[in-house]
Amino acid sequence: AYEITYGDWSSDVCSSDLAELRVANQRAENSATGLAETESRFRDFAEIASDWLWEMGPDLRFTYVSDNVHRVLGLDPGASIGRRRDEFMNVPVTSEEWRRHDEDIEAHRPFRDFSYDYITPDGRKRHIMISGKPLFDTTGTFLGYRGTGRDATREHEAAERASLAQQLLVGAIEGLESGIALFDSKDRMVMCNPAFRAITQLGETLQPGLTFHEYLEARVATRSSPKTNSGKITTVKCLKAKS
Repeated sequence: AYEITYGDWSSDVCSSDLAELRVANQRAENSATGLAETESRFRDFAEIASDWLWEMGPDLRFTYVSDNVHRVLGLDPGASIGRRRDEFMNVPVTSEEWRRHDEDIEAHRPFRDFSYDYITPDGRKRHIMISGKPLFDTTGTFLGYRGTGRDATREHEAAERASLAQQLLVGAIEGLESGIALFDSKDRMVMCNPAFRAITQLGETLQPGLTFHEYLEARVATRSSPKTNSGKITTVKCLKAKS
């Protein structure tokens, strides 16, 4: 906004002109204040939805990184300004994943939840997810990127634990002598072990997604029924698991 002082005015400036100038100046001040408040509000909302914000110029060098990056990763936000990500980020790179990501960047395409592992300055391993939107002017000239980042370490570790637990469960079921099939809440087969295939004699018919009704129809069609194995009765269990 412009500061307007009211002192000795020439006789050709009437009181109505001064009133209009005061109103115009007040509007400018209100507009600037409102714009700053709006920008602050949007940054607050964005940081609530993520851990930090970032911006890059057309040369893919950082022009802005929010202060939260220090709290989350221990990085000085000012140290990244004017630098490309690969110049300071300690990132173990998986070639194929990064190749596709680099292709998106070079083509100025948006990306969402690109994930990678990052080693913090104090030696902690964190799992990071970043999203970015390319910026263009009215003529289509590329101006850079604006995006968000978040620490997804907890959910990544939880997913790894769940995957390991599932692998252990599948391994245990595969090794049982009893025939077991798992069906989800929609009565679709999730898996069955080799014993189940041998007992029902349905072979390749037993595939994930097979409904329990289709399984029964197949049993009737082949006149198959649970049989004994080496004189030992083996039970066939159909368990329903929540999907």
